Amino acid sequence: MITQLNALSYSLKIWLSSVFVGPAIFFIIDYLRHGGTSAFRNGMLDIYFLFVIFGGLFSFVTWITFHFLMRIVITAFVSRVSNVKYLIAFLGASLTVVTFLIVPHDLIGSDVITIAISYALTIAAGSLIYNFDIEYEPETNL
Repeated sequence: MITQLNALSYSLKIWLSSVFVGPAIFFIIDYLRHGGTSAFRNGMLDIYFLFVIFGGLFSFVTWITFHFLMRIVITAFVSRVSNVKYLIAFLGASLTVVTFLIVPHDLIGSDVITIAISYALTIAAGSLIYNFDIEYEPETNL
């Protein structure tokens, strides 16, 4: 069974990766979409840390939800560890997109879809890249 510490560490790595890497992916997508202008020309790279701070605060509740749902999935499908990571990736990406659908678009701007995709891609990739340890409890003979 996955231990509390392993589950927390795994979900925390995924969440923190999305908080720090998600904005960078957004800038890259924005750069490619606008042919080398926009984010780089308009100085959006200067506000990277604002993205990190607000992204972290904004996604904290989603991370807590993700953590508990992930634990349920891992416990339910522990025998199929390789497939579980794909389910966790889908779950994390879906929670991220739903979170962005809930937030008023006026707060984020017109690039809400690009931002949501950036964070969802990071969460899905983190779910597949990072490992979680499963500790099997020894059988007791009575």
